[in-house]
Amino acid sequence: MNRAGMSYSFSHAIVRDPADNVADGLRAVDTGDPEINRFRAEHDQYYRALADAGLDVIRLPPLDSFPDSVFVEDPALVLPEVAILLRPGAPSRAGEGEHLAAVLREHRPLVRLTEGHVDGGDILVTDREVIVGLSARTDRAGFEALRRVLDNWDYAARCVSMPDGLLHLKTGCSLLDGETVLAVNALV
Repeated sequence: MNRAGMSYSFSHAIVRDPADNVADGLRAVDTGDPEINRFRAEHDQYYRALADAGLDVIRLPPLDSFPDSVFVEDPALVLPEVAILLRPGAPSRAGEGEHLAAVLREHRPLVRLTEGHVDGGDILVTDREVIVGLSARTDRAGFEALRRVLDNWDYAARCVSMPDGLLHLKTGCSLLDGETVLAVNALV
């Protein structure tokens, strides 16, 4: 199946405004609490940049019961054919994806993972495959469950081991184009 450009060509984006308790969110390294007004200002700039780039941006209200909910990519994987509600391994994020289900269902068929744990921060989608990093928040059972779902749409999935010190796969790498990954030395 030809998926050229799929991994970096977007028409829509979903953002969620930060909750008042965003400073209570998870972090790999404690560098102090973010200043909420600055956080909100930077989030507004992010929203405007997406809109200025021509994307149809869906802006969701804050979720006070989920301080990390501003990171909407973690509980869901959205592909051209399907939206997949993931199961992030952090207990504080359990159930967060359900708050995205309605908006996702408006745009794609919706599938829910029911086994293991997978966090969207551990998923890198290229034009050729879906790469999933095993981390403290993504386990092998979750990868296998996701792989079975992806098989329904003929996506190749590859599991990679994560080096110590990286919170998520995408903490250490980013996609430059459909096939080129920029990575920190620890991932190379």
